[in-house]
Amino acid sequence: MKCLASSCLRTCILAGCIDMFLVIDHEFPDSISTRKLVLETAKYNVITAYSGTEAVETFKMYPNVSGIVMNEAVTGMNCSALVKELRAIRPNVLLIVTSSRGTSDCVLADHYLDNFDPARC
Repeated sequence: MKCLASSCLRTCILAGCIDMFLVIDHEFPDSISTRKLVLETAKYNVITAYSGTEAVETFKMYPNVSGIVMNEAVTGMNCSALVKELRAIRPNVLLIVTSSRGTSDCVLADHYLDNFDPARC
């Protein structure tokens, strides 16, 4: 996996290749996702899912999603299984995984961001 701040990802985002994100968060549906707020502040369209099952269903309903930001601790299935299901729907979608553990077992994602120390990227 590459670091989130890689020049390729930055170039793609700045060039407008990504305009709609699916954020898969493990917070409660009634709470406000920080990831969603940050992306919306940057003028991206954001759809939120709160479980692996909901994420797969949402991704099928919204084919214009061009990037997925997900927490590794997603509810309902492990990260690698979820990435495989999302890739089966659309193999070329950009997948960014965040984790608060400092390491990720989700090696199938395109990029990884450590929640504790984003400056390392």
